Amino acid sequence: MRSPAVKLLALISALLFVLGACAAEPEAVVIPGTPVREGAESVPAPVSPVLPDAAAHGAVSVDAGTLPPIRIHLAAIGDIMAHEGTYQAAQVGDTYDFRYMFADIAPYVAEADYLVGNLETTFAGRERGYSTYPNFNTPEQMGQALREVLGLDLVSLANNHTMDKGFAGLQSTIAFLDEYGIAHTGAYDSEEAEEELFLEEIGGAKVAFLAYTYGSNGGKPKPYAIHITKKE
Repeated sequence: MRSPAVKLLALISALLFVLGACAAEPEAVVIPGTPVREGAESVPAPVSPVLPDAAAHGAVSVDAGTLPPIRIHLAAIGDIMAHEGTYQAAQVGDTYDFRYMFADIAPYVAEADYLVGNLETTFAGRERGYSTYPNFNTPEQMGQALREVLGLDLVSLANNHTMDKGFAGLQSTIAFLDEYGIAHTGAYDSEEAEEELFLEEIGGAKVAFLAYTYGSNGGKPKPYAIHITKKE
């Protein structure tokens, strides 16, 4: 008498024969060692996709050697401003030192190739009075700390507080940023500056930076003063 194992093997062999005889073209893909369940469907052989002719669609062949890969690391920090308690905490005699306030942030941006921020205040100078909401004017030493501690490269001046101290305040802000070596875009002290697209070469790549705001609390004193996305 045949053992149960032999009977089971014979039954499986017969089942495989029947399934193989019923299979339709194309030929099924056979995976050695894979058990077949009753009622399982065979898997059709893969068909190579038909790709469109690149030349027919005006595609341009580019030698990969002419376009070396470029990878740059950009970092951004949020709204930069100071309320009264903030700049009072930075006061040292008759000046201000904000450097310690940014020390804990420095490790997070240290590896960036280029650091961008949004200057949500003005550096309009002591003579215009340091102030907070709703008309911000922060001690300009904050800009110096941003450059020295974080290595801040660029700020957007396109925001609703840029004109808090009027056009003269904007001019002062730009002058202080230039003094500290921080680039700026989005608000301008001349028509010529506004017409020039801000481009920066970073790690072998030319990058354009555009900055716009929904509005300005201080209006738009000159047509070129600030980039606004809608009419005031």
